[in-house]
Amino acid sequence: MAATRVSLFGVVGGPTTENQRGVRSPVQDAPALPRRLGGLDLRPIVLRGRKPQRWPRQVRAALATAPQGPKILLVPDQRFAHAVAQAVRGRLDRLAVTTPQAVTGALGALRRGESLADLVYPPIASPRRALEQAGLVCTDGPRWEVQPGSGGNGPWLGFTQRGVTVELARLRPLERAAVASRIGPARSAGGHLLIGPLNYAGQGRAWARAVEQFVPGFTAANIAPRGGNALGFDADYSFSNYEFDDPVTRLDLALEFGAPATHVLVEDLRPVFGLARLREPERSVAAAVREIEALTASGRRVGILVHGSVARAPKRHRAMYPWSPFSEEDLLEISSLYEDTAAELNAGFEAIGSKNIPVFVSTLDMVDFVPNAVWLPDVARPADFAPAPAWQPGKRLRVAHVPSSDIKKGSSLVDFALAGLAAQGVIEHISVRNVPSVRIPGLLRSVDVVVDQVVLGNPGVLVIEAMAAGRVAVAHVADHVRRRFPEPLPVIEADPLSLRETIADIAADPDRYRPVAEAGPGFARRCHDGRLAAEVLTRHFLKPEAIA
Repeated sequence: MAATRVSLFGVVGGPTTENQRGVRSPVQDAPALPRRLGGLDLRPIVLRGRKPQRWPRQVRAALATAPQGPKILLVPDQRFAHAVAQAVRGRLDRLAVTTPQAVTGALGALRRGESLADLVYPPIASPRRALEQAGLVCTDGPRWEVQPGSGGNGPWLGFTQRGVTVELARLRPLERAAVASRIGPARSAGGHLLIGPLNYAGQGRAWARAVEQFVPGFTAANIAPRGGNALGFDADYSFSNYEFDDPVTRLDLALEFGAPATHVLVEDLRPVFGLARLREPERSVAAAVREIEALTASGRRVGILVHGSVARAPKRHRAMYPWSPFSEEDLLEISSLYEDTAAELNAGFEAIGSKNIPVFVSTLDMVDFVPNAVWLPDVARPADFAPAPAWQPGKRLRVAHVPSSDIKKGSSLVDFALAGLAAQGVIEHISVRNVPSVRIPGLLRSVDVVVDQVVLGNPGVLVIEAMAAGRVAVAHVADHVRRRFPEPLPVIEADPLSLRETIADIAADPDRYRPVAEAGPGFARRCHDGRLAAEVLTRHFLKPEAIA
């Protein structure tokens, strides 16, 4: 395409406005746009008004004034990205990017005769990730095979041994163009594990790194949605729910992550690829069961990983644990939701039946809730093992409570006990919420004692991190759960009745508890540095000796 036919636009917000209640609108002046890029004039599109739903119409109206030909929009302010995406989506002649560098990159691609469709719908895992960060992804690099489907009303996307099948007739023109750009030879592959689609507490990525580090001949990756990841847990690839609704995103997930996989570990029986529905993909257990059947039929080995929340049925938990958080009357509605979730999961297991699919659980208490499950230990990060300063005698004991869920950790009971001791000058009480994951290791190294939970009966990821940091970890761990660990668990026992007395005793005689803190890093390394998790996955799932 001739560069002279390309139109450049820059999208910015107009002056700040206020609604009738005095609330300022998100439309504000953005940083000044350059007047020219790549030798072409940049025309501003100024979004006005306090109703974002009207902004796509304003963008379309501005684009309609330009001559025919490719149109590139620079959107430096992410607040306007959704509006612009609506205006350009489904059009082969429109491309939105986020940086001036991406604009010049796109102009260069067009001048070389490349297709704008390739830039509009690039693969999500291009080898040249640096350009993704600049707002533009190149489309070069190897591809897996894409074969037309057989027609009919079945799943729109499926797997073969060497790639995927797509029902092209059910796609829109731009989506078909995106599929065509991905057709190419399959890459050679050894053993490759894919974990998805949840990544709770960052463990999906941690297990993937453990496999790559400790299982010879295997590579691994994890994928997860960004929604609900406010604490910043990293995934190898993350996507928004809006992106997942786009069939081309799911096609790319299947090509870049599903096609190379010899093994797929499905978290909480949730669909990884959205194979069944082209539009509005299902996210139910039933949809995951159908995906598992399709993956196994294509020759891939599938396992299931269950995190605690979905299978820990409240009625059974109340019967087994006297301090169960599901016993509170004001939690009956939440308990009912968890009961329904556990029932849905069990129905999924029944539907799968005896298909030789291994099931793993991330905590040892879950063995009571998921029949025939195998414990897959959580994995601590290397940063969790960084040396921590020794206790300093004569200073008040610093006690931290950093819950991921106030209800499941019994936080009201914990904070009540610790606040009372702090008021008496016995301890310094640190109680924080929503701490980004990258800050957890530093926070734990700055305190002496970490209280995880006093009601659930099982140690969580925070206990592992506290042990790795050499801190005194305190939690309620049921006796039968303690006995399941391969060696004695260096965690001080406390429940809602004994917590205050336990912390006071630690403050009065910290030297007596020093051996517990010193035992923590060794236990964490032996059970949670990734070696044991890799061994469990190898023995029960990967079996690398079977990989040709």
